[in-house]
Amino acid sequence: MYATRTKDTEQSARLRENYKIVLRKLWKKRDLETLLFLRVAYETGIRGNDILKMDMSCIKRRQVILVESKRGSAYLYHQINGNYPQVSRKTLRIMKALHKKQGNFFCDSREHYIWKIKNLWEQPKFSFYDFRRNRREFELLTLKEQLHKCKK
Repeated sequence: MYATRTKDTEQSARLRENYKIVLRKLWKKRDLETLLFLRVAYETGIRGNDILKMDMSCIKRRQVILVESKRGSAYLYHQINGNYPQVSRKTLRIMKALHKKQGNFFCDSREHYIWKIKNLWEQPKFSFYDFRRNRREFELLTLKEQLHKCKK
């Protein structure tokens, strides 16, 4: 169990480091759409096809209220603790800037954004699903820590 947890932590750390490197590269290029796509995927764990469907009507303060298209219209994205996923203040500023500039967040396909990210990724293996998996693991870890604190 401990070896698996250590391996997961190392994978999360590598993912986070590569994520930061790609963010810096995208910021230098001023590619706000791909930057936003990457940030939303990493911060919320929302699927790529659903990220493309986002607009300002989905954003309430910093929360993302969005239908999970894979599961049907009755299901909204939510975290393990029941809250809606949140984006950072910086991501929200990028959303507002793109909305003001072009009226929507994204103009290209999911594959286009993933291709751009993959080309900037420095590790040999890139999987877009790792962002979703990493977010779920982080939420589980946070929830376990909160439960542990409540038991004491």
